Amino acid sequence: MRTNVVLVILALLLFLVRFTQGQGPGPQAAGLSMRSREADMRFQFEIEEGQPPGTVVGTIPTKPNFTYRFNERPPEFLLNGSTGVITTAIEIDREELSSERFDLVILSSQPTYPLEVRIVILDINDNSPYFPEPSIEVSFSESANIGTRVILDTATDGDVGVNDVTTDYKIVSGNDEGKFRLVVTTNPSGE
Repeated sequence: MRTNVVLVILALLLFLVRFTQGQGPGPQAAGLSMRSREADMRFQFEIEEGQPPGTVVGTIPTKPNFTYRFNERPPEFLLNGSTGVITTAIEIDREELSSERFDLVILSSQPTYPLEVRIVILDINDNSPYFPEPSIEVSFSESANIGTRVILDTATDGDVGVNDVTTDYKIVSGNDEGKFRLVVTTNPSGE
């Protein structure tokens, strides 16, 4: 048993010496590049919401004579089992989804590792801000102090990020002399 262990260690050392031994004169560097099969099987695609059915989301790599299918087919996407092309099956509205991303598993016809596909639905500015009341009348007494504040209702917007305009308010008319100022805060106390 001890002899076998020594032979295995010697064989491993011989492999490492041959692997690190350079070609030609002078010092040489050698390296071993290893890739995780698991990492090679993960893909991420992004698509904007509102695209028509049939829009290409992305393509997974395929092998000849293999066919591919979703482990559980989502109603939002189709997969061409031969080409690996993923397309939209419907027009997707990000605001109606429970999550803005899909984590899918694709299986092949041959016994291999499954492919993991993440599809992220990107927001577009397709929702208008909504105020609880279409208009609000505000009046001040002539004797009101400078800096008197009035709290107004905020708008809601189904969009996110740069498309969420609920923090971009402005006075659009009736303030030609600049007597009024609009201060937007996230704190109900106005601070």
